[in-house]
Amino acid sequence: MWDRTRVDGVDVSTFQPEEVNGHHLINWPLAINAGVRFVVARASYIDGGAFKLDPTFPEHARRAKDNGLEFTGYHYFGATMGAKDQAKRFVDALGLAPTLAPAGDFEASSGRSPEELGEAIETFLEDVDGLSGRRTMFYSFPGFVRDFLREQSGRFFSRMLWIAHYGAAEPEIPRPWWEAQVWQDQGNDGRLAGFPGAVDRNVLGAGVTL
Repeated sequence: MWDRTRVDGVDVSTFQPEEVNGHHLINWPLAINAGVRFVVARASYIDGGAFKLDPTFPEHARRAKDNGLEFTGYHYFGATMGAKDQAKRFVDALGLAPTLAPAGDFEASSGRSPEELGEAIETFLEDVDGLSGRRTMFYSFPGFVRDFLREQSGRFFSRMLWIAHYGAAEPEIPRPWWEAQVWQDQGNDGRLAGFPGAVDRNVLGAGVTL
């Protein structure tokens, strides 16, 4: 059973800046009091075929660590750039010895066939595994897995699944997975103590520890 009234973690990026003009916007002690135990911050992403670093990642990572939170980073993957190059540059960007496994964010087909996309994602994940020494989490949403990966999703079902599904009583689990370890939802319209605006809230499955 899932409890979408609970929040165990958040994922953040440039849309949730740590500070503006030297003024801290995120009050982590308040967020921790609301239940937050882990932070996943965007470290890098593909934009228009180019690899880019998220400029807010170093500060998000530092403040998560300073506040005693588990943390890691994720990379928004795009098949318009070589998977091996993305993996290396993502792991280089992580730094600060994340305490949780890194994550790959897969929600863009880049016009590739399921076979091409599946092969590229598999290469990326295996290279991140090898370079980071941790087994990389798989993040996506049900429609992407169903419509763009199709049978290729079988390559990844042994990995921890971080699924995005908003506004449901519980998440839809795409085949061939039978369960998800983390559910990203925007319960309470994304409002959370400590954050001035909306933030993606994440709930762990029953008995799951990251």
